[in-house]
Amino acid sequence: MRDAEGVPKGNLALKGKPLGLRIWKRIVKLLLPTMTRFVFAMLLLAAQAALGVVAWEKPIQDFRCNPASGSVEARFVFKNVGDSAVRISRVTSSCGCTVAQFDRRQYGPGENGELRAVFTFGGRSGSQRKLINAEFSDGTKQTLEMNVLIEQPVVMSPSFLFWRVGEAASGKVIRLTAGAGEPIRIRSVSSTSPKITVNMAVERMGESYVITATPRDTSEQTSATLIIETDFPATAPKKYSAHIRIK
Repeated sequence: MRDAEGVPKGNLALKGKPLGLRIWKRIVKLLLPTMTRFVFAMLLLAAQAALGVVAWEKPIQDFRCNPASGSVEARFVFKNVGDSAVRISRVTSSCGCTVAQFDRRQYGPGENGELRAVFTFGGRSGSQRKLINAEFSDGTKQTLEMNVLIEQPVVMSPSFLFWRVGEAASGKVIRLTAGAGEPIRIRSVSSTSPKITVNMAVERMGESYVITATPRDTSEQTSATLIIETDFPATAPKKYSAHIRIK
């Protein structure tokens, strides 16, 4: 028997297009998106492999510093682990107090390099975080980080003295302690108000001092600042202040 097209029934291979060809076309249609993605991924990997790739040994570095040193230097070591040269486009930092530069501008495959960053304290103390941004010719960027703890040369406790109006005009104490592992001497202590007198006593020379502030009376509101001059650091001796209030 034959169907309306004159093809014997049961002979599917002869009806229209061969069955095998139709199946293969359907398979290719289904697999084409996956194959396209796979080929694209392989091409992308090949392109990446042909680029220079920078691997950093220690992109985040921590420092604990004595303020007398004035600055600290970080050395960020890296290696070009790619298959082509990398070129430095630009280096910037988060603060004008930090200057960074590479040892050269271009690095071939397998070559090591170094970026040096110098942070100048400039009177800063306590915890400091500085960021250095390195940009490469292929558009990639790397942010490097310096975390610096600048030890306090002097620890003052407390830094504020308070009397209530009418309170007994007795002396109150501020203690100063050398906090940077360096001997510190107090050159002078003075008050901005003649209504507050100050005296200093040495507990341990170069290490700790006691300052006593005494109001002449507490009958009225008064504010004053104690100015404490030290000999540290030798290159730029610092002054510290404590605040006094009668209210």
